[in-house]
Amino acid sequence: MKYPNRVQQLRQSAGLSRAEVAQQVGITPQALGLIEQGRVSPLTHVALGLARALGTTVESLFQQPEAEQLTWRLFAPDLDPACVPDRIRAVVGHVNGQPIVRSLQHAAFGTPACAMAVPTSIQKARVEWLGDPAQSFATLFVSGCDPALSLVCGWMNKQSSTCQAVHFHATNRQSLAELAAGVTHVAAIHGTLDDLPGLLEQCEEPVVAIELARACMGWIVPHGNPKSWVVSRDFGDGEMRIVNRPIGAGARLLIDTELARQNLNPKQVMGYDCEVADHWQVAQAVALGAADVGVAHECVCTLHHVSFIPIRNEITMLFIPRSYLRHPAVQSLCEVLQSDRFRSDLGAAGPYDVEHTGQLFVN
Repeated sequence: MKYPNRVQQLRQSAGLSRAEVAQQVGITPQALGLIEQGRVSPLTHVALGLARALGTTVESLFQQPEAEQLTWRLFAPDLDPACVPDRIRAVVGHVNGQPIVRSLQHAAFGTPACAMAVPTSIQKARVEWLGDPAQSFATLFVSGCDPALSLVCGWMNKQSSTCQAVHFHATNRQSLAELAAGVTHVAAIHGTLDDLPGLLEQCEEPVVAIELARACMGWIVPHGNPKSWVVSRDFGDGEMRIVNRPIGAGARLLIDTELARQNLNPKQVMGYDCEVADHWQVAQAVALGAADVGVAHECVCTLHHVSFIPIRNEITMLFIPRSYLRHPAVQSLCEVLQSDRFRSDLGAAGPYDVEHTGQLFVN
């Protein structure tokens, strides 16, 4: 058995035929047979349906005894092959039916671990559970850099007793790459409405795009702009220190666009190679005097004592493969986005324009 389980054992003990259980779950008897034989791993909603039909838990159906635990796919992109730790704080989810163990290194601060990953290689790990293994079937991974994503996940975790959402910081490019690699359920991408068709074309499988919110990207400068910094005048004077975002970030693209407009080489700009992980860190660097300017989301001004010079309005879209739409946590996400209470909170946390939050686009 590639995917050992107790489905056939419990079905037969309950005196149920394969056809009866398959009908309750909404799959064919042939598909159930493949699951019972351990030849395929069931999608999340199927695993939950089997547990309900057999009067048990997902953990009881699919969790293996400690001595028989399998090694699962490990996603820890910053893991150094020359210095692999004995254990890694991690969360576990099922993406497209496959278990994924993700390092919490790039997760939003304060995300609790549900397991300790014990690496057996750079890409494989055993799991030592810190909570209920069945929770992994209802865990949602959300990748992106919009500060609102942590708020979305917080609302999901607040409203649902069964689903868990985890926000991982990632650039636009990284988010799309993680979606293509099958290590995240949701890729959050920000740009203009004109950018949307091209972004959808980059997806390797059909996705739906759900609007999160609209907001402004701009230059972050010290409070009150005491040096009277002007983008079109002061970029090339060699005195302004910039704080940048990694390659693939939308903020970095805006910086590069301005440099190209002024025919400036990045090497002429002090601090161009100084990169931080997210929008909050851009504002923090400016607020603490480590940089004079950076590009970030307007909402960071609500937490840090900085000023904001607008560049352009953008929209953040949540890209979700159509095959994930029956995942219980994806359904919980959609419910949150449609909630008036969530929209009220998000609008106040921004400033965010939430008029179209939850609107659906399909490629």
